[in-house]
Amino acid sequence: MNNLCNSTSVQIEGGAIRGSICGSVVRFLGIPYAAPPQRFELPRLPVSWDGVRNMDDPGPPAPHRIRPFPAIDPSPLVGHGSDGSDGDYLRLNIWAPREAVAAPVMVFIHGGGFVAGSKDATVHDGSAFAASGVICVAINYRMGIDGFLPVPGAPTNLGLRDILFALAWVQRNIAVFGGDPANVTVFGESAGAMAIADLVTSPLAEGMFARAIIQSGHGAMVREIDVAQRLVRKLAKVLRIVPDANGFLPVSNTDAMDALDKVAKPWAIDLRDKDGREPVYGISRFIPVYGDDVLPRSRSTRCIKAPGATWKLSSALMPMR
Repeated sequence: MNNLCNSTSVQIEGGAIRGSICGSVVRFLGIPYAAPPQRFELPRLPVSWDGVRNMDDPGPPAPHRIRPFPAIDPSPLVGHGSDGSDGDYLRLNIWAPREAVAAPVMVFIHGGGFVAGSKDATVHDGSAFAASGVICVAINYRMGIDGFLPVPGAPTNLGLRDILFALAWVQRNIAVFGGDPANVTVFGESAGAMAIADLVTSPLAEGMFARAIIQSGHGAMVREIDVAQRLVRKLAKVLRIVPDANGFLPVSNTDAMDALDKVAKPWAIDLRDKDGREPVYGISRFIPVYGDDVLPRSRSTRCIKAPGATWKLSSALMPMR
C-alpha cells in the first residue's frame, strides 16, 4: 500500500474487507463476487471468511492468451493474459469517492472478443470516476470455451450469467461503499458493449441496472445455438474429444487456448446462418447465443427498471434481418 494512503474496512456479504484511501479515492481491488468457477457450472457465492481480507491485489484474470504485437506493448489496453493456473478470477474492483453517500454507480464490462481481456488493464482504472463523485466497478467474467461455447449438457451463455451474477452482487452490496443500487449504469466497449446490449433485452437482467452505455458494439452480434454448436464439434475434433460437456471437462486451459488459436484462422470454420449471415464478420468465434433463458429471442424490445426507480432505459434491438 502506498505510504501516502490509509486503510479502511467495510463489511460485505461473506466477511470484512480492507481497502485503501488515497486522497479523495477509496479503492478495493480483487473482491470475489463469486466462488472460483468450475467448468460449465453456474456461478455461486464465495465461501465466507473470518477476520478482515486485504483487497489490495486484483487477482488473476480469466484464462486467455495475449498475442505479441510487433514494437507495441498491448498490456495497458488488454492486460497480460493468464494461463488459468489460479482459477479464482471471478472478482471485481471498486473505486469510490471518499465519504460517498448514495453516489451514482457505473459498472464496466471489458472487451476482447469474448476470448481475451481483463478488468485490470491500465485503461480500466476507475480512479478518475471516483474523484468525480461516481463509484466505478470493473469485473472479470468467463470467456472462450468456459464462457461462450454452447456445449451440449452445459448451461449456455455462462459469461453473461457471470456478468448478471456480478450485477446482482452490486445490487446487494454497493450501498456499503456509499453507492445507490437504484442508480447503476452499465457500460463497456467492444465485446463488453455487445454483452450489455444483450443484457438490456434479457429477462434475467430485470432490476439489475437503470441505464446502459454501449460503446462499439450492438445486440445483433449473437448466434443461434444450432449454428454455434458447429464450433463445439470443430473444437472437439481439434481436441480429439466427444463434443459434449463430459468431453470438454478434462481439457486443460493450455490445450483449450491452443484449440482456440486453431479455430481463429479465417478458413477454419463457417459460422454463417441459413441466410448466409455471420453476425461478427469472423472477428470472433465466441459470442453469446440466443434461444435460452438469458436471451430467449433473436429480436427483443425490452425495458429495464431499477428498483424503486422510474423507467429510464427505453429499448434495445436484437438482430435485425
